[in-house]
Amino acid sequence: MENLKDFAKNYLNFLKSNLSVKKIETAHEIVLPFEDHIGDSIVCYVDDKKENGMFLVSDDGYIINNLIDTGINIDKKSSRRKTIEQICMLSGVSLSDDNEMTVLSSEKDLPSKVHQLAMTMLQIDDMYLTNTVRTTSYFLEDVTNFFIKNDIYFSDNVSFVGRSGLTQKFDLCFQRNKNHNERLCKAINNPTRDSLTTTVFAWLDIEKTRNDAKCIVILNDAQTIKSDIVQGFKEYGIMTVPFSDLEKEKGLFS
Repeated sequence: MENLKDFAKNYLNFLKSNLSVKKIETAHEIVLPFEDHIGDSIVCYVDDKKENGMFLVSDDGYIINNLIDTGINIDKKSSRRKTIEQICMLSGVSLSDDNEMTVLSSEKDLPSKVHQLAMTMLQIDDMYLTNTVRTTSYFLEDVTNFFIKNDIYFSDNVSFVGRSGLTQKFDLCFQRNKNHNERLCKAINNPTRDSLTTTVFAWLDIEKTRNDAKCIVILNDAQTIKSDIVQGFKEYGIMTVPFSDLEKEKGLFS
């Protein structure tokens, strides 16, 4: 197992070594080492021209328009559109009427803002699975509704600045009580190598500052989860709970 202390450094080195930046017309194209549901790289664009001293970082409308091209209904009145708008709002990302996701950034904060937008792009791209797996609601809604139904209290959409200087977001936080330390949770709709890597980095980036907190991931197991993904989480001290096991494992959260 990789030395835990080295993971964050190695992850950042991995990003640095595997992303590319190219000048195109009036912007710079940043190709990140993450993939969408069809295997294309996640790409952000940074406009060269500042607006009031700030750079505009954009996905150029790719993620949502690509979902539409695959046959997913994201009509303005659809439940998926409302979910996307909520994800963007909670992530600090602006969403235009033509489906472009953007953030504004100072030059100093560009790495953090590109990371912020990329994580939002990946989260929304996961909605591809709702077209075939969970058609009635988005996975995070299924998870939160379970806890609400069972009177298990939580805070949602919590963020912490990690040792890397990047802001790390967790979907749910269950406060410390007499039975458990604080538990930070991510609901992962599409358990892939990318979601494993980004979650492990987010956790290790803030773990030292959270006073014996634990990290739990709730995995969508409507389709078979690869064993190496589950093992990867375990190697870094992250507990995995398949969604279908939430009922019998709810004591972990109360």
